[in-house]
Amino acid sequence: MIRGTISRICLLAIALAATQAAAAQQIQEPGVKSKTSFAIVVDEPTFKKAQKEIEAYRTAVEQSGLGTYIIYENWKNPEQIRKVLKDLHARPQKLEGAVLVGNIPIPMVRDAQYLTSTFKMNQKINWQRSSVPSDRFYDDFHMAFDFIKQDSAQKNYFYYSINPDAAQQINMSIYTARIKPPVIKGRESADLIREYLVKVVEEKKKKNPVNDIFISTAHGYNSESVNSYAGEQMQIRKRVGPSVDRPLPRAPS
Repeated sequence: MIRGTISRICLLAIALAATQAAAAQQIQEPGVKSKTSFAIVVDEPTFKKAQKEIEAYRTAVEQSGLGTYIIYENWKNPEQIRKVLKDLHARPQKLEGAVLVGNIPIPMVRDAQYLTSTFKMNQKINWQRSSVPSDRFYDDFHMAFDFIKQDSAQKNYFYYSINPDAAQQINMSIYTARIKPPVIKGRESADLIREYLVKVVEEKKKKNPVNDIFISTAHGYNSESVNSYAGEQMQIRKRVGPSVDRPLPRAPS
């Protein structure tokens, strides 16, 4: 009798925990139908402070014909976000990309230096310095990662090793970018994000002939590193006029 009561209590606790987890994660469905979709992933505190601006940004993206999700939660680890993105990618309105806004966990990948262009460092030194911070964790679903630990000082850093039995090359399933402002004394991150999104929405209203740019610098050199040729885009846009469009993919490393 006691054993049966304990079992029912355990099952009730598990069900309650699952319900709470589901309730914590909020997904706003796209407002328009499109062949593919886009996702704005944001931490809950930032969403609460910048909800108006985030929703305006979503509206601006959808006006270009791309259905957009808004997803927010108090994210505990990168696996939560990766699962959401993979699930959305498997839907009929297939996810094509996402922007990570605010305080989003940072995957710090070990044993990944052979996938980078120039980063080469002894992994026996400080892990924060010798790991590869990479959002390929979020946008390359072919790769597999083994969790090692969470950083004891920088709680937003999560260390992983690339699983040797999975894919050993970068083949992004979706594109991703981040909206994460620099640390400025006396300024709150959410306020800086709000100001930036106001500018983004205004720029998206403008008609600019260089909203979409394709650049190729040959495979194996720096063609997969957006940061390495971002200056070219800046120069073109400076001559023609400012532009802010869909977030560009981040560098592989």
